[in-house]
Amino acid sequence: MNKWKYLGFFIALFPATQDVAAQIPANGTPAGSISSLAGEQCTIEPLSPGSRGRDLPAVVHVEATLQCGGHRVGSVATISAGAGGGASGTPAALAAAPLRSYLAPDDSYGCEAAKPVADGALLFPCRERANGWPMAVLARWSDGRLVAASGPASAWPALKAAVGLPVSGLSLTGQKAEITALWPYPVTIAGAADQAMVQSLRDTARLANSHFLFAEAEKALRQALDLQVRLFGEKDIVAASVLMDVAVIVANQGRYDEADRLLQRAGPIVDLSPRPADRARLAGYQANVAWLRGDAARALDAARVATAQWRAIVATAAASTGDDVAFAIGDGGADPLAPAELAMALNRESGFLLQQEEPAGANARASEALIQLDKATDAPRWWRAD
Repeated sequence: MNKWKYLGFFIALFPATQDVAAQIPANGTPAGSISSLAGEQCTIEPLSPGSRGRDLPAVVHVEATLQCGGHRVGSVATISAGAGGGASGTPAALAAAPLRSYLAPDDSYGCEAAKPVADGALLFPCRERANGWPMAVLARWSDGRLVAASGPASAWPALKAAVGLPVSGLSLTGQKAEITALWPYPVTIAGAADQAMVQSLRDTARLANSHFLFAEAEKALRQALDLQVRLFGEKDIVAASVLMDVAVIVANQGRYDEADRLLQRAGPIVDLSPRPADRARLAGYQANVAWLRGDAARALDAARVATAQWRAIVATAAASTGDDVAFAIGDGGADPLAPAELAMALNRESGFLLQQEEPAGANARASEALIQLDKATDAPRWWRAD
């Protein structure tokens, strides 16, 4: 598993030889709570020495969690100054080796290039892959250490406080304008409660689907879709992802025409995405729905398209040198699970070929799928079993 995964959110990084109070800048996090841009109260909760995260380099110390509205949404940490790079506080120094080595994101994030904020601080605008939530990683050299904090964009005031930047002086409208201006695309400022609700509904749907309770899964997914669209709009790529999930659930209940309409609704949204992975996933969903309908030829054609697209994505990632800081911490165009996704596309194609009594082709693709899974250390374990 990825060593940077922590609490399901992007790890943000503060030396362990001092107590937690000493880790937070003197002019930083207030003792009490601070209001988020969504009106929720945020606090930084120190972690006990035995619960600061495992499998991290010795110079990295997660010291606290960020909680907003009663939900754990991020973390606060330090990297000792000796980890690499200078401590000049300039954007150039912050974008050097320490960030490449220690601000690696959880694989569920896609991040853009860093933006300078103030006093040598850098903001990495990120988006949670699973639900499209805008997440921020704010890093700043302070007193010979790299201090960083992560959390949703709505927690911007708390993130600034955590790294020692001033919070007061701007109205709520001004603070929203400040954080949204740092994103290269429009972002929605929404609360942690909404985020938790979307995730809970999708988890409920996955569990119901695993027990073949398709009606229950459909109900939960449609609720998640309604909330996602209300927050992010009809053209949101994650809304398209939920539409595709609903399409398969509907097809499993024999409503094939409705499933096709749902995929057609998702298509134009996916076409606008800059990420090839989104189009590869759509092709895979089209293959699954066609197979459930009983259209084997159409299903195999779509499955081959998906496999070809994932091959191209994996090849592009392999050819990249990774010199760009944004790519190093999870460029929104890269997909860390691409080898595993290619494996699943190959496995899908293998299954279709086997059903059509083409064992040689099926075996070749299944064997290649296992090779690709070996390259994907973060793939869910059940993918290999499948």
